Amino acid sequence: GNDKGLLPTCSDFFVVTGERDRKQHAIFGELSFDVTDDIQIAYGFRYYKLAAEAFGDVVEFNLLGSVFPVGNTPKEDLPDEDGIIHKASVSYDFTDNVMAYSLFSQGYRQGGQNNESAFVDFPLTFKTDTTDNFEVGFKSLLFDDRVQFNLTGYWINIKGIQTALTKCGAVVCAGYIDNVGDARSRGIELETAIAVGQGWYFSGALNYGEYRLTEDSV
Repeated sequence: GNDKGLLPTCSDFFVVTGERDRKQHAIFGELSFDVTDDIQIAYGFRYYKLAAEAFGDVVEFNLLGSVFPVGNTPKEDLPDEDGIIHKASVSYDFTDNVMAYSLFSQGYRQGGQNNESAFVDFPLTFKTDTTDNFEVGFKSLLFDDRVQFNLTGYWINIKGIQTALTKCGAVVCAGYIDNVGDARSRGIELETAIAVGQGWYFSGALNYGEYRLTEDSV
């Protein structure tokens, strides 16, 4: 069997264990207002405070009998984060069954910690990523509510996007998460449903999208 410090062989396999304790406190609210009978506006916000604690181990098992740890991520409190995200929308009712709208909203995914590897060097932590979402759309029920037709266009800017990556050392590869840069996603979505008879209907959807990195930090 292997002694600690020797390179792993094809008889080695690894078990990764870890624990994540994430806490989130938030205050949020939303207000809507009818400007006229046909125009509505809305605004919402969310204040959040994030805290996290993590630790993990990587243990090598050798089929010939040896067992030893090859990586350890000590228990650690990750930096606290806080912020405010916003949401705002405007809608216009052409009729009771036909409306158009525009929407702006923000979001985030909390950062965290990777398990350390003895064979591959990569960042032990990754940061919270954030999104700015822009959307315009049209929703309708036509022909005595027998036809539904919805059309949406969207544009999403993502800052510090979290991505699962793989990095290989001399003899092994390891997976981890890192912030790889900024990205943009945009596209058009079409949804339709048609009632063709009692108990029968046809529905379909079409989505065209484009996704690309706008800034690469790796």
